[in-house]
Amino acid sequence: MKETIPIMFREATGILRGGSKDILDLPVYRNDEQVISCWKIPIMRRLRVLFTGRVYLHVLGKTHPPLCIETDAFEHMRRE
Repeated sequence: MKETIPIMFREATGILRGGSKDILDLPVYRNDEQVISCWKIPIMRRLRVLFTGRVYLHVLGKTHPPLCIETDAFEHMRRE
């Protein structure tokens, strides 16, 4: 099955460099409060989410930072 990959998006203000062939560069929008990235989900994974309603998040390390998973990360900014 194809992998979910980070993609460039219009609001991106920078790139976090992966530094190796196994770690992809991550386009991000960053301000003083948050960092947002955008990911492309292959069709078979989209179907899995559609039918199960589940997404798993893996965070490396021993703690879990505050996170938010959205379909439109900038919607709240456009309303303000």
